[in-house]
Amino acid sequence: MDRLGACVERRGGNNSGGGLIGALITAAVKQVINSSTDAGYPMAGVASNRLLSAGHPAGLLYGPRSPKYGTD
Repeated sequence: MDRLGACVERRGGNNSGGGLIGALITAAVKQVINSSTDAGYPMAGVASNRLLSAGHPAGLLYGPRSPKYGTD
């Protein structure tokens, strides 16, 4: 018997103590709380918008499929 089977057998195969679903719910709640209280989260959106938008100073250049290609 492998280690996973022994672990499930020892616990009786039920969700006592939370189990997998409890761990997934806990992880999802922690992720939502951390992303809503993290100060870097909104700043990352602003930074990526500034860096990845074409046509702005210090932004990306227009690509070969853009009608403005070669004008910058």
